[in-house]
Amino acid sequence: MSLVMNSYIKITRPDGKYYEFENRVNSVRITSTWKAISDTAEIKLPYLRGMLDKQINVGDRVVIYLGYNGVLKQEFKGYISVKKPDVPFTLICEDEMWKLKQIKVSPTGWSTIKLADVITHLAPDVVLTDLPDITLSPWRIENDTRNVAQALDRLRHDFGLAVYFRDGRLYAGLPYYENAGEVKFRFGVNAKDRSLEFKREADIKLQVKAISLLPSGKHINETVGDVGGEQHTLHFYNLTRDELKRQAAEKLPLLRFDGFRGSFLSFGIPQTKHSMVANLEHPRYPEKNGKYFIDTVTTEYNGSVGYKRINELGRKAS
Repeated sequence: MSLVMNSYIKITRPDGKYYEFENRVNSVRITSTWKAISDTAEIKLPYLRGMLDKQINVGDRVVIYLGYNGVLKQEFKGYISVKKPDVPFTLICEDEMWKLKQIKVSPTGWSTIKLADVITHLAPDVVLTDLPDITLSPWRIENDTRNVAQALDRLRHDFGLAVYFRDGRLYAGLPYYENAGEVKFRFGVNAKDRSLEFKREADIKLQVKAISLLPSGKHINETVGDVGGEQHTLHFYNLTRDELKRQAAEKLPLLRFDGFRGSFLSFGIPQTKHSMVANLEHPRYPEKNGKYFIDTVTTEYNGSVGYKRINELGRKAS
């Protein structure tokens, strides 16, 4: 059965007036990753003088659906953050994190507070997923933090957390902790080897910088592994120096494994999302089969490249 690409984009202004673009888009590019604070989308539309540049503005809500043969799935939901009235007419969009960038914060601090309480303080109207029971002791919103999104981004960096929106709900916790589902791929059938490199454990050199955040707000740093090896940073909470060394050494096998590094190419079907597990099968080399977390998904849709996804692999899934 032949597959015909379809798209539907709806842009809604704050006053409720909306514009629909059904199979009328030059291209779409969506980047989604747990490594960043927000997902982004670039939309290029045919230039309709007198309409787009006057009627569509920053802050308008955007929903993107893509698919084949009339069966479409939502790929992105967010807001216009940049408008470029060029040819083609280009819109840069961010997910729900854009709204949190519009909310100012004031400097404040806590001697001890739970992660969930900090986020509720910052964004009381946001729906949360189940958050891990993490105590921050102490933690401050500094003077140079201008908005809620910046505060969440600092929280992400300070504690090595993943903070992102998924289906309108805010996730904050350890990377790969969310159960995002699993999808199966077979090279030569529904996946292509784009830039994958299969490495043997014995050939991998890596170095881990382990950071323990203490209740006092100070840090303990320890480095384990191979000098000059591939760099990784792991965060821990309230570990002694000896415990930090032990935990870091225990994490090394999770990073040093027989398996693929890099990214592979898939198509519009199946839909992939970051933090999913990709179950990869290699028909010629079954010894290379394995399950990996997906760190980043870049979805591209246009007439020249078709409808495809570039899936960047993270660590191996147990």
